[in-house]
Amino acid sequence: MRIKKLLLSIGILFFAGYTLLYWGCANSDTNPDYNYGQAADNALAENLYEDAGDWSDISMEFDFPKSTQIDTVYKGTCVSSTLDTTVTPHKLIINFGTVNCKCDDNKYRRGKIIVTYSGKYFQQGTVVIDSFANYYVNDNKILGTRTITNKGRNEANHMYWDLIVAGQVITSKNGGTITWNCERTREWIAGEGQTHANWEFGITGTSNGSRNGALTYTSTITQQLIRKGSCPWIVSGLIDIQPLDQPKIELDYGNDTCDSNIFATINGKTITLLLK
Repeated sequence: MRIKKLLLSIGILFFAGYTLLYWGCANSDTNPDYNYGQAADNALAENLYEDAGDWSDISMEFDFPKSTQIDTVYKGTCVSSTLDTTVTPHKLIINFGTVNCKCDDNKYRRGKIIVTYSGKYFQQGTVVIDSFANYYVNDNKILGTRTITNKGRNEANHMYWDLIVAGQVITSKNGGTITWNCERTREWIAGEGQTHANWEFGITGTSNGSRNGALTYTSTITQQLIRKGSCPWIVSGLIDIQPLDQPKIELDYGNDTCDSNIFATINGKTITLLLK
C-alpha cells in the first residue's frame, strides 16, 4: 500500500471567517418583533461549510495535495493530514486531534474532515465530497456532507462547480441545531492558473434551513456572491431570505470591502450582522 503522509501546518483559511457572535443595530427604530435569526443561521451555516471546503480547495491548488514546504498558506503545527492514493476514490483525512486546536485564524477546531476525490480536481466530472468525524469549529459541531462536482467550462470559458450541502450544525452552548441545505453554482471568475490568494469565485443558487425543526426559511442569491482568496469574507452580493409567515430579509454583503459586516434589512429597517 502506498500511503503518502503529509504534515499540513494548516491554520488560516482565506475563506474561513464564519462564527456569528452577535449583531448590532444599524437603525435605532428597528422593529423588535422582526426575527433576524434566520439570516444569522444562514450566514453561520454557509460560512462553516465553505470553511470546511477550503481545506480541500487549497490542498488541490495545483491538482495535488500540498505540504508546508511548498505552500505558505498552511500555518500552525496542530494539524496532520494523510492522503491515501491506493484507494478509489482517493481519501484525504485532515485531523485536528481530539482536543481544541487553536489555528492561526484564532478559531478552535477538533475532529476530522474526510475528503474523497473521484479524480483530478480540475478535471470535468470529478466529484469531491467532504464529510466529518466529530468535527467542531469553536464548539459548533458540523455534520452532513458537502459535495462539489466539476462541470467543466461555461459559455464564458470559466470553470465551474455544482455545490450541494446536506448539513446540520449543532451550535455551541446548547444553542440548538441548524439544519441547512443548499444548491449552489461556484464559478471561477478570476485567478485561474495562479496561486490561491488570487482566486475569485462567483456564487449563485438557493438554500433552505431551520433551527430545531422550526424557524424555517428559504433563500435565493439575487446578486452573485463574490469570494476572494485574499479575503476571509464574502466581499459582495445579495441574498433574499424568506422566513415562513414573516417578512422577507435582504442580506447585503457590501461593496467589495474585505470586512465581516453583513447588512440585514426587513421592511426598510437595517441591522448589521457581525461575523467572527
